[in-house]
Amino acid sequence: MSAIGLIFLNLYSPARGIVTELCNRIWPGSDVSVLSNPTYAFWGITFTFILFGGANCLLLLPASLLYVQILRQRVLLLQQIAHLILQDHQH
Repeated sequence: MSAIGLIFLNLYSPARGIVTELCNRIWPGSDVSVLSNPTYAFWGITFTFILFGGANCLLLLPASLLYVQILRQRVLLLQQIAHLILQDHQH
């Protein structure tokens, strides 16, 4: 959760947030907080949504893939155990 909080802070920071920096590069001379300026707020929120969603996906995707890998290993282990049990009952 703290990583998500840091991402949120780095995106929304009025002074040096990523959204403000991107909008200032697109619209040079707009040295204002993008999210508090009615002219640029829509684009600032749009960039924030895209960046925040993408950053969360980058954080959560590896964790979910790790769970899938662990689940596959456990299924294989259970299959091996079941195979050994069936072999033992056949003899």
